[in-house]
Amino acid sequence: TEVIDVGDEVSFVIRNDKKTGKKMAAEVQSVKAGSSDAESVTNSDDNTVDMRVFSMNNPFAALLANGHKTLETRNGTMFVPYPEGTKFLLHVGRRIYPDGDRHIDVMKSGGLSDAAINKLKSLPQGYGRGQAVAILEIGKTFETTLAE
Repeated sequence: TEVIDVGDEVSFVIRNDKKTGKKMAAEVQSVKAGSSDAESVTNSDDNTVDMRVFSMNNPFAALLANGHKTLETRNGTMFVPYPEGTKFLLHVGRRIYPDGDRHIDVMKSGGLSDAAINKLKSLPQGYGRGQAVAILEIGKTFETTLAE
């Protein structure tokens, strides 16, 4: 089994999941820079797509996939090189981000009920941790300083 590391470029085929009927990534392969394999798996047919992927842990991945989370404030520059409108595949990490449930307090302060919060924190039906769950389009991305 091939190990895919954070930051690796991957290629995959989109298929329908037989259990859920939803689209899924299959035949995921690492595409090494300069490798002859890269040409053989890139756009080999109409069912193949090249996409950048990033991982996010729950509950924030579900909030993003469900359209509630619209702003990313990571202290990194991973999105800076990409123009507005670039599409990414959202992969859900296998762990829960340990924020002490502060996200719930923030959501309640915005007037959301417990039921609405639980629905927004749920991944789309048929999807779970460790899977790609959504295709997202980034907006304007830039670096800032703490002073800004």
